[in-house]
Amino acid sequence: MRLMAGDVVLMAHFAYTHHENGAWVTLCRLHEGKCNSDALGRCTEYCARTGSARCSNKDVFTKPLGRRDSLARAIKFMPRPTRKLIWASYFNQSLKRGLKCVPKHVGPTQEQLAIEALKTLIRTVVREEVQRGS
Repeated sequence: MRLMAGDVVLMAHFAYTHHENGAWVTLCRLHEGKCNSDALGRCTEYCARTGSARCSNKDVFTKPLGRRDSLARAIKFMPRPTRKLIWASYFNQSLKRGLKCVPKHVGPTQEQLAIEALKTLIRTVVREEVQRGS
């Protein structure tokens, strides 16, 4: 997958392996510039950054989550502005290719928080009414 970080072209390669213990591991390898392939069509470029994500035996393996987590670990120590450009490029490329991409969960929305606050308020009022009636 070709990712842009400003004027720098990064190539991301994802590999999925299934281990004997039942765990899946997703490996992300990043290198700058074009790929040089061997006779089998595999990229032989030196990978400056690598990241891996291991799926627990209890979890259901999904490629989008593996790609997201392994890429996050591969770019973990890059400057934040560079990471933001890479993520924007990753999600853009994923959408173009029709790949499912899963953004990081950032927590509940303001609407969800407001609904939970209303539910708590209603429960409290109902509880007080029940206590008064007893």
